[in-house]
Amino acid sequence: MDAILGRYRVYINDTGLVLTHPARISFDITANEALALLDFLESHQHTLLATQSVADSQEEGVSSLNMRREKFT
Repeated sequence: MDAILGRYRVYINDTGLVLTHPARISFDITANEALALLDFLESHQHTLLATQSVADSQEEGVSSLNMRREKFT
């Protein structure tokens, strides 16, 4: 089964996980590497969530700024 994660197409094959970027750059990750990546992501989950929160608030600020500009044009 395929999934889309942001810009990447992701699927499981016989040897592990494959991530493919739209520029056709693929990362063939073994099962052990995928599990190690999962451990890494889980151990840094709070940092990633905080980073996402900051990015979301910055995007919201840009959106509201654009909306204010549209009122004046």
